[in-house]
Amino acid sequence: MVVGASGAMARQAFARCVEEALASLHETVRGVLASTGDAGRRGDAAVGLVAELVRSRPAHVRFLVRERYGGVPTVREAIAGQLDAFADEIGAALAADPDSAGWGADDVAMLARLLVDHMFMTASACLAASLRGEDWSAVTGTARSQLRLIHLGRLHWPG
Repeated sequence: MVVGASGAMARQAFARCVEEALASLHETVRGVLASTGDAGRRGDAAVGLVAELVRSRPAHVRFLVRERYGGVPTVREAIAGQLDAFADEIGAALAADPDSAGWGADDVAMLARLLVDHMFMTASACLAASLRGEDWSAVTGTARSQLRLIHLGRLHWPG
């Protein structure tokens, strides 16, 4: 019984750590969803917000990158759950966008997950460049180009 209680307390502590680390990412997601303008501006804003997140909270990003696939199951599951929630939030915004008119829920969810994964990958790439002492311009330029490619594909997706 004591072991079970300790395990539950540990899971709650892990969940709190993940929520704290992802709170800044969630704020970033909300900022991107609230951006106005064309897709290029939203993509630039997304990359800028992710880069700022890495600059301002490198320990959180390092924790998330390290634990997303290599952490203990409880932490991996907590991170996956938070990223799924982000994808759901982005999916709701995408579903309301005229560019998604006629799309099925599965296609909208696939695009939302792609965008969440892209943001996470961009954060990881910025962190890696920082750890190597490199300028981030190549990372952010590539991330912007990738988002443009995703958007162009979105416009031509059969839905």
